Amino acid sequence: MFKVSALITLLSVSFVYLVPTQATAAEPLLPVRALFTQIYGVPSIGNGAADLGIWDKADLKVTLTQGSTVVAGLVTDSVDIAWSAPMPFIAAIAQGAKIKLIGSTSNVFDQYIIVRKDLNVKNLAELRRVKNLKVGITSTASSGNFGVAKLAKKNSWNPKNYSILTLGSLDNLRAALSRGTIDMFTWSAGAAFALRDSGAANLLGNLQYVVGPIPFGMLAASETAIKDKPASIKAFCNGYFSAQTILKKDPAAATKILVAKGGLDPIKGPEIVNSGLKFQANNGKIAESAWQAMADATMLTVPDIKNLTAQDVKNMFVSCDSLK
Repeated sequence: MFKVSALITLLSVSFVYLVPTQATAAEPLLPVRALFTQIYGVPSIGNGAADLGIWDKADLKVTLTQGSTVVAGLVTDSVDIAWSAPMPFIAAIAQGAKIKLIGSTSNVFDQYIIVRKDLNVKNLAELRRVKNLKVGITSTASSGNFGVAKLAKKNSWNPKNYSILTLGSLDNLRAALSRGTIDMFTWSAGAAFALRDSGAANLLGNLQYVVGPIPFGMLAASETAIKDKPASIKAFCNGYFSAQTILKKDPAAATKILVAKGGLDPIKGPEIVNSGLKFQANNGKIAESAWQAMADATMLTVPDIKNLTAQDVKNMFVSCDSLK
C-alpha cells in the first residue's frame, strides 16, 4: 500500500514538472500620436510606413497630425512624438522641457535659397549687396531661421542691410514672396522647385554647402511617452526607418505616395523626390560631429541659449533601439 501511495505521489510530482510553462503574452502596443510640420514630404517620407502597412503589421495604431506647434505638443503631452528641425527641441530641453531626441531622420541640410524673381539677383555675391533685404522664416530656431543665420554669418552680411520676418507657415512665406513683402526664404525641394518653375523665384543653390553636416529632421518624444509606452515608441521608429529604407530604393513608390497624400505634382514629382530621397536616413543614428553642430545651431538661432556643448546635446538623446 505504501509503495502504491509513493508511486502516486511521485507521478503527481512528475506531472507538475512535465506540464509546459505557458509563455506570457506580449502586452498590446499602445497607440502613438505623432505631430509633423509636414506629414507627407520627401524629408518625412518615413510616414510612408502607414501606406506600406508596416505599422499595421506591428499592431501599432499611429495618428499623424500636421502642425507647427511641435514643442508645445510634446510639453503638454497632447502628442507622443514630434518631428521638426532639431533646434526647437534642443532649445526647449535646455530650458527645462521634459523631451528627448530619439532619432535623426536626415543628416544632410537639404534646403534651397529661394529669391524673389524680380529682385534680379543671380548669385550670393549679388544677394549680399541688396539693401534692406527682407527675409522670411516660419519661426525662431526653425530650419529656415538657422539656414539664413548661417548664410548671413558665412557671407558677412551687414546686420543693418537685412531684416527677419517671422510668418508662421510655408503658405504665408509663399504669399509674402509673391506680394513682395519678403525677398527670400529657404525651403526644401518641393516648394523651391515649384516656385522656380512658376517663374516666381530664382534658386541660388542648396544650403547644405553653406551649413555643413547637421541633421535636417529630428524625431523627439515626451519623457511621459517614453516612460508610459516605450515599446510603442520603439515600434514607431522601427516602422518609420524601415519605410525610409524601402522607399529610398523605390523612388517611384515614394513619388506615388507623395502625389496621392502630399499633393505632389505628378509631373515635377520625380525630380523633387530624386533630389532629396537619397539624404534620408536608414536609421536614427547621429554622427559624432553632429552633436556640436546642433549645439552651435541652437545657440545661433536662440540667443538666450548659451554655453551649450556637444555633451549637453548628447545627454538629450535616447536611442529608440534602447527602449523596451
